[in-house]
Amino acid sequence: MHWEAIKQRIGTMRAEVPPLVTLFRRALLFMPFVIVIYFLEAGYSPSKAALYSLLSAVLVSWFAGDQPMTPRRIFETMGEAMRSGVIVATVLAASGLIVASMSRTGFALAFSSTIINLSGGYLILALLLIFLVVSVLGTGIPTTPAYILAVTVGGAALQRLGVDILAAHLFVFYYAVLADVTPPVAVTAFAGAQMAGADPMRTGWQASRIAISGFLAPFLFVYQPALLMDGALPEIVILFASAVVGISALSAAAAGSMFRPLTWPQRVLLIAVSLAAISPQLAVSVVTSLALLAFGVWDWSRARRDAVRPVSVGASG
Repeated sequence: MHWEAIKQRIGTMRAEVPPLVTLFRRALLFMPFVIVIYFLEAGYSPSKAALYSLLSAVLVSWFAGDQPMTPRRIFETMGEAMRSGVIVATVLAASGLIVASMSRTGFALAFSSTIINLSGGYLILALLLIFLVVSVLGTGIPTTPAYILAVTVGGAALQRLGVDILAAHLFVFYYAVLADVTPPVAVTAFAGAQMAGADPMRTGWQASRIAISGFLAPFLFVYQPALLMDGALPEIVILFASAVVGISALSAAAAGSMFRPLTWPQRVLLIAVSLAAISPQLAVSVVTSLALLAFGVWDWSRARRDAVRPVSVGASG
């Protein structure tokens, strides 16, 4: 989105940028997410992890939130949660019936075997096939049932191919979410197009192009377990930085602009090097990430030079 904004010359008003102190204070709002991940990694049950996360959310709201959770607000929130829970429970019940039918009839196992046979045992082909299936299953239905259905038919295939269970679930979950911006039925993009009075299909394809980095992220969970905190600390830091650089460069290639408009040869080169930057091989990731950083610095310096050049010509005239 950042590169697209630069390409379209969409700036940011200085008044819209909050002070640095406010940003640090609001960063505490991420604490409940960190806490739920910590307790899950520590071996606590999902229910206890969620409970501790909710308690931390109440505490954080007193320091970082604009509306602290008073007893009255807590009571109102619990009422809204119960009303929302009824809807979620209904959806999960319907999904459970479908999942049970798949399990009892052997469809899930048969589908898993079909994926493995069609891919020939190659993990990359199996991932692409499951991506297509999840995109179809997630068309026009909420994320939660789409994830449950998709993980039933696709999760078993990934685990049989040696993928870690957490990586398999995250792979399916991400594509269940991204199905909302995947044509031909990109629900969220179509809703935005309706409000803006734009063409729905064109908006859907533009949303997919802008979200291209999100389509790459699930593959990182599979091929780079260090991003899931599985590995030594130096490896985790290096691969995380490489992933950020690679995804940023890939997004720039999709937008067709970094600090300046990119030519087609430059876009193709960025795509190739970006894919290499997220390689599971540590040495390859480091070298290609440094190359992408060097290209970014070069493009930034050229953009600054082009911005100053007209001013110097006008001054000399």
